[in-house]
Amino acid sequence: MTSRVAPGVSIARALVQVDAGRFDALARTEDGGWWVVDWKTTLSADREDAWTEHGRQLERYARTLLATGAPSVQLTLVSLGSPDVAHTFTRTAG
Repeated sequence: MTSRVAPGVSIARALVQVDAGRFDALARTEDGGWWVVDWKTTLSADREDAWTEHGRQLERYARTLLATGAPSVQLTLVSLGSPDVAHTFTRTAG
């Protein structure tokens, strides 16, 4: 299946439970990495503030997915109230 969001991204599964959090969308990229999208009801427009608020959860997701042998994980936070407010963070293996 191909994502309508980005060419070359295949959807692996939605709403996957991981510890206390949940992936809203999870996709496998062409290079074998993962892309997580997490929609938030409250998300700061400031990237650093968004990381302060949600970074612990994103790091947990990254560690879990990197443990599958993936070379990288892209973690995107998107505001439900303001879809133009989004922040993407990348974690790589090693």
